[in-house]
Amino acid sequence: MRGDFGRIVIGDGANVQDNCIIHSFPGRDAVVESDGHIGHGAILHGCTVGRNALVGMNSVIMDGVELGAESIVGAQAFVRGETVIPPRSMVVGSPAKVIREVSEKEIAWKTRGTAEYQQLARDCLAGLTPVEPLKAVEAKRPGMAASDVVSIQEARRIVVLTCPGTGPVRTTSDSESARWKRLDAERHSPTRCAVPQAFTDGRSRSADRRSVH
Repeated sequence: MRGDFGRIVIGDGANVQDNCIIHSFPGRDAVVESDGHIGHGAILHGCTVGRNALVGMNSVIMDGVELGAESIVGAQAFVRGETVIPPRSMVVGSPAKVIREVSEKEIAWKTRGTAEYQQLARDCLAGLTPVEPLKAVEAKRPGMAASDVVSIQEARRIVVLTCPGTGPVRTTSDSESARWKRLDAERHSPTRCAVPQAFTDGRSRSADRRSVH
């Protein structure tokens, strides 16, 4: 980040990841509003990234761009100067184009991922201590606790079922057929999830699929 010609403004809760570059021409500001999420290696030059928006890895956002709140810019996109992008836009390509509106599920995924980075910052402030570098690989060295954050592709495949007495159960799959097999297995599991019979009946799947998305 080089705030010489123009100001750089980073809002509360925003994160700018490793190898990013932020700069501006004289008289212009580069702004990342609150909860903005700037992926590894992205370049922002004299632009504004709206509240809770995400800029994907290695993307380039040029001067005068206004990226609307809760928008997502795909990895390696090139957004031309002076482009105004409406809120909740999915933006991909080089040159980048708006291809559709961002879904509620995608906004929830983005917000959850940004919260993870905010927690990392708090953990670092609270727990980092000076250490000596290791001279050899340490056997069974503990790592960070596993997070429930997943890729956006996997987040789109998540199915949530409500099980009486056990609460929500989340399941993911790589295909529709695998999804139904897993639902059927959970239906007969000891947790006794209340999965309607239609979910395991091929004749009724299309009609009832909406209820689990």
